[in-house]
Amino acid sequence: MARNLLLLLTLVSFFFSYSLIAQSDEEVLFTFGQDQVKVGEFMHVYEKNNMLDSLIYERASIDEYLELYTNFKLKVKEAESRGYDTLPNINKELATYRKQLAKTYLTDKQITEKLMKEAYERMQSEVEVAHILFKTAGVGDDITAFQKAEKVKKEIMEGADFTEMAKKHSGDPSVKDNDGKLGYVSVFQTVYPFENAVYNTEPGTISDPIKTKFGYHLVKVDNKRKSRGKLKVAHILVKIPADAKEDDLYKNKIDTIYQQAIAGTDFSQLARMYSDDRATSAKGGELPMFGSGRMVKEFEDASFALDNIGDISKPIKTRFGFHLIKLLDRKTVGTYKEMTPEIKRRLNKDARSSVSKDLFVERLLKEYKYKEHDGVLEDFIAKVTDQVLIPKYRKPDSISFDAKLYDLDGKTYIEQDLVDMLQKKTPGRRGQAKEVTIRSFFKNMVADQVMNMEESRLETKYPEFKRQMKEYRDGILLFELTDEMVWSKAVADSVGLQDFYDRNKGTYMWKQRAEAVIYECKDEATAEKARELVGKRKYTAEEIQEEINADGQELISYKEGKYEKGQNGVLDQIPWDKGLSFVIFNKDKTTSFADVMQILEPMPKELSEARGYIVSDYQKELEAAWIKELRKKYPVKVDKDVQAKLYNRKK
Repeated sequence: MARNLLLLLTLVSFFFSYSLIAQSDEEVLFTFGQDQVKVGEFMHVYEKNNMLDSLIYERASIDEYLELYTNFKLKVKEAESRGYDTLPNINKELATYRKQLAKTYLTDKQITEKLMKEAYERMQSEVEVAHILFKTAGVGDDITAFQKAEKVKKEIMEGADFTEMAKKHSGDPSVKDNDGKLGYVSVFQTVYPFENAVYNTEPGTISDPIKTKFGYHLVKVDNKRKSRGKLKVAHILVKIPADAKEDDLYKNKIDTIYQQAIAGTDFSQLARMYSDDRATSAKGGELPMFGSGRMVKEFEDASFALDNIGDISKPIKTRFGFHLIKLLDRKTVGTYKEMTPEIKRRLNKDARSSVSKDLFVERLLKEYKYKEHDGVLEDFIAKVTDQVLIPKYRKPDSISFDAKLYDLDGKTYIEQDLVDMLQKKTPGRRGQAKEVTIRSFFKNMVADQVMNMEESRLETKYPEFKRQMKEYRDGILLFELTDEMVWSKAVADSVGLQDFYDRNKGTYMWKQRAEAVIYECKDEATAEKARELVGKRKYTAEEIQEEINADGQELISYKEGKYEKGQNGVLDQIPWDKGLSFVIFNKDKTTSFADVMQILEPMPKELSEARGYIVSDYQKELEAAWIKELRKKYPVKVDKDVQAKLYNRKK
């Protein structure tokens, strides 16, 4: 009894504490004009932008950010009052952002994450496969191809040779060259259903017939090994002409090039001079990075046999000719975190991304209470001709399209809706049967409709989406108005800028400076010769440089300017006296000296000399004055008691 009472009191205490926190989030922190900002809104933005600050939640941090956020809200309010939120360019940018942000909400995140982890797991290995393809060209042909694939598999299981059956039955044109053997493949190298068969079939066995967009396949897995990663190589190719009677001449040429390469001649230079691969020779023979299954077997094996960066293979022969290969880089599979960006990028371009979308659409159809009326689509397909797939279709008087096709989100759609969409998007036949085209189009049409419904309700369904959209919108308004009132104004307002400079020129001061010519010389003898010419005071620095470099040698160079302490290494090593300095010996065995024209005492910088700093400070003055005006227009009132509750709130 006592134990139950203690538990009850604990729960009451917890819920009471929780309700206080929730209630505090609804408290008004400050008002500006007729608008108010609650604690929850402020703390969300504050924590988002200050979470890495070790002083977060302390009084000074809260107070400083409250000042910044108040000014932010005032500027956004002013932008709204000026109608910035109705400008076409701003609404266009906002619509673009919404489209991008919506993508992260219009997908099944759990399925996507599962597919990413599956892809990463498959990256760890490579599978040696062969296949037999049974092509399909329609619904009826689909069944025939499947039955043929099953028959061929049965014959192989009863002892028929896989290679011979591939030569006899495969519809893959490459079978004449590879006997159906694809070599080692890895993730993202084949279409997804084929890849699934590759990784789900045990070595030494054959898959059941699997369907891809090409037809049905029998997949034979011969071996599985750890991933060899990816390589970047350069190569030199000596082609063997198709009509060549023997290889000796070409073998001798590649051997000669090989001897030069291992003797130290630059490989890229040899590639430019001798390689017959025109696509890569100009780039020093460099090929794009590749993994297993991307190159012919002989080339691939020789490349992966190289151990160290810079190693060069002995000449190897492929069907293209003789090659030399130099290893430039090697990459192994990184951690899941490291590989995530690449996996995500490749997943978005891969057909498997549709798996996530299909499951998401399936869930939405249930949520939006989708119901297809039995038999209506079949009747529609039966009563229309191919003409319905052609633009400007005209319905015969004898046909009606009034039958109820499906219900979605409480609305009923009839056959005419499908006809209208077919005409609007005109799918055409693309070599498919009418039934296949219409069914596919109908499925996509319904999917698009339910996805559009979901996208239109994101703000209602997901508070975080609504918050992100508002933050982005407010950010655009803030940028546009601040640019007009502060940033661009400070640059364009030459009168105001000059006035600001005149009032503050004492802030922008040069320290003591030396006006000097600095001479950089190849050696001591050059420096002494130059000092002698400078001392005569008959020649300009340019004339002295031309005199000493007369024979085309670069013995001396110079630069002149006005320098403060710490701005020039030569001047920092000599007394600041007018006239010629002594010779300075540099670490690289060159020499330097300076000819000091005059020492300039501290003075204000001209507007042109400090324009960037002056414009920046003028912008701050303009912004401060603007904020002052806004606070008059929209009086700010902060509830100090509520503000005090924020100090050390999360500690």
